[in-house]
Amino acid sequence: MSDSELQCRLQYMDRTITRFVHALRNADVEVSPAETLDALAVVDTIGVDKKAALKFALAMALAKSPSEKFKFSECFDLFFGPVAFLDAPKASILRSIDHDHLIAVLASQSSTLAETAQWVLQNNATELGARLRTVALTQGLYDIEHLRDKTKLQRQIADEFEIARLTSLQGRFTGEQASLSTGIAYIRQYLNQEIKQFVDLQYDLVASVPAKKMILSRALEGAINQIPKDYEMQLTQAVTEFAEKLKQKYRKRRRRSGRGTLDIRRMLRRNVAFDGTLIELAFKQKRKDEGTLYLICDVSGSVAPIARFLLFITHRLHECMPKVRSFAFSNQLGEISEYFDEADPHLAIERALYDWGDGSTDYGRAFLDFRKLVHQELNSRSTLLILGDARSNFYPAAIGPFKECTSRVKRTIWLNPETRDDWGQGDSDMPLYAPFCSKIQRLSSLQDLKALTEELINLND
Repeated sequence: MSDSELQCRLQYMDRTITRFVHALRNADVEVSPAETLDALAVVDTIGVDKKAALKFALAMALAKSPSEKFKFSECFDLFFGPVAFLDAPKASILRSIDHDHLIAVLASQSSTLAETAQWVLQNNATELGARLRTVALTQGLYDIEHLRDKTKLQRQIADEFEIARLTSLQGRFTGEQASLSTGIAYIRQYLNQEIKQFVDLQYDLVASVPAKKMILSRALEGAINQIPKDYEMQLTQAVTEFAEKLKQKYRKRRRRSGRGTLDIRRMLRRNVAFDGTLIELAFKQKRKDEGTLYLICDVSGSVAPIARFLLFITHRLHECMPKVRSFAFSNQLGEISEYFDEADPHLAIERALYDWGDGSTDYGRAFLDFRKLVHQELNSRSTLLILGDARSNFYPAAIGPFKECTSRVKRTIWLNPETRDDWGQGDSDMPLYAPFCSKIQRLSSLQDLKALTEELINLND
């Protein structure tokens, strides 16, 4: 190897490890400048071709705690492993296509397009992945910071792969040549899918932490049911972290309150034998008779995303809250408390949405069902918490059963994702239910959910 070739290879390895360190920092693995120099020394010694040895050596240099080692392993596999065209094209679709004829048709349009299609038909992920990475680098892969950059990069890569030509060709063939249109349409769909997956992955690895946090914070400030699907995972993570912080806060408060307050009279009597020196302390302790929180969630339509997170955080914090019994409805209402006894909360919620979310929303029937199920168990220590927009498709509101239930409980809190200006508009029955509620609160954003959760934890104080 000549000196110039060696120099180029060293520069390539240095750039690679610098970008990898950047990706690690984005994954919340702290890497100092000194550790970056250690990583460069490791790469100079081992190279980037021996992946197993490189992974082991870099892990020793960069990952300190078990948590960081786990994040390091995931990040390394994503950064140095194959990141594109991991899913093979569907052979069942491609089998019915005349490959030679299809390639000949595409070659008449573009040699690049024909070559790309040939690789797809042959499931040549190596060549496809190499071309995708090369194109992405020339289009500024490592410069993406914002969602608009991600969308722009995806579009630029699609242009380099000449996907627009495929779009113009896919409906041109009919009759005996209809299979050509099918093949072209599938190749176009496959390329778009793989390009999007690649860009999404690279965005997570490349985009800076401040930029991603800024975008996420803005998304989380908006209505939960309008947050883009790209952020559903981050929203779940934010809710989980919030729940864990509340748990820790609650446990500390519980330990303090468990001691009670000082009982001065008892303490003085106990310490008479010690000439008034306060050696033995005495505390007053109040016995708390905890009530039950009855949670009723509308799980139909646009309310379902909010219900999903309310149910999740309520059962995640079951040890901090009063006893919780959960109910779900779209028209018929049923208890879903047992869903959470053994299953993961996410699975339990998806089951509840599947079992009770398919129907035309009917609040009147739901309150009739609720009265039938728990009317005799409601008492002055109970709290009734209702989530819904009160839009009942013009079915009877059943005010009587609702009034009976609210009269038996200590408080009734109604959470509505709509503003007061929307009440009574169209099929909204909110003005009919409002007089029987102790409190009506808007619940549409993550901030609303946080405030509500802290209030629920304090119900028995």
